[in-house]
Amino acid sequence: MEIHERIHAARKRARISMSEIARQLGVSPQSVRQWERGLTTPRPQRIHDLAVLLGVSEAYLLGATEELAPVAGSSAPGTPEAGSALEIAQAMAASIVAATENGRLRAEDLEALAHIVDRLQSQ
Repeated sequence: MEIHERIHAARKRARISMSEIARQLGVSPQSVRQWERGLTTPRPQRIHDLAVLLGVSEAYLLGATEELAPVAGSSAPGTPEAGSALEIAQAMAASIVAATENGRLRAEDLEALAHIVDRLQSQ
């Protein structure tokens, strides 16, 4: 499953509407719709916030695991969780490799990877 399918599945599992996600994350409902359709990818901090809101791990959303459980010690949306930076980097690397193989590497993927690298270097 790709990230957009995982976001959709986690949202349905959590019984939260797209509008409610948009409201809680401070984004437009159109953004959430685009994430679920695979037209755009949420930024790294939004992935963290989505995971917390939906009660799943960032690694699950990014496709690094099938485990739905959130990372132990997950913090509130908007609060960085440095302990999961390596997990995010590993999942994003796998996502980027898959996107490259499918010819679907986007600027957002590169920006996300750069953000993760910055987080890892600051630890």
